[in-house]
Amino acid sequence: MSGVEDCIEEGVCLGRYCSGPIYNSGDAEIEWAQGSCDEVDEGDFEETLQEAMDGNMYNLPDWVTCLHIIDSDNYYDVFWNDWQSGGGGRFSYVRRLVGEQ
Repeated sequence: MSGVEDCIEEGVCLGRYCSGPIYNSGDAEIEWAQGSCDEVDEGDFEETLQEAMDGNMYNLPDWVTCLHIIDSDNYYDVFWNDWQSGGGGRFSYVRRLVGEQ
């Protein structure tokens, strides 16, 4: 594996290469939606973050997205701080398990 990964729970390690979208290197199924988990509906989810953002990954900073880990049925609000477009692969976020204080 090259790049940086954030292993959230068993089967879910989010990472990114020097360019391109976020990927899960684990074997758990995940899905994404724009907005906080409290605001989205079941039909809002897409298989990839890129699909959930309608391909506009450069818009991620200052956005909140919802990550649903299907295997565990856990939901995370993901607050995006940074997304480097045009190569380099830099990204930064803070995540919060929904239901935890």
